[in-house]
Amino acid sequence: MLLLIGLSHVPAVAQALSSLGLERFACIPFMQGYTTHNLAVFLYICVGVTAGGYACFFLGMEATSPMQGSLVFFFKPVLAPLLAMFVLGETIPLAMWTGIAIILIASLISMLPTLHLFASVFPMKAKSMRAKSSGGH
Repeated sequence: MLLLIGLSHVPAVAQALSSLGLERFACIPFMQGYTTHNLAVFLYICVGVTAGGYACFFLGMEATSPMQGSLVFFFKPVLAPLLAMFVLGETIPLAMWTGIAIILIASLISMLPTLHLFASVFPMKAKSMRAKSSGGH
């Protein structure tokens, strides 16, 4: 990203972008808008959210299989709009609901072999889990 920002300052590249109607991408400012007032927010986003999120992701990868870790990673596009809907009151368009459904169905399909393997390795545990989910004891 930094390379592309730097490249946008090369006069020939900036002129080419401007001639194509992409003036917004010519001479992209690098460190504009950062002040002592918003520095704490910037550091929180960089360190707290991004680094913390990836640290949790990799710790989760150590505790589970790579397939399960990847599935959790792919749930982010599902959780973001749902949280925006519940917390911020945003409306979700039909195309996004379709995408959410496709992600959930594909995740379920990819988890089916693991669920069958779990049931064959731990038959009593799987049976008790099915009984609890159906309301029986």
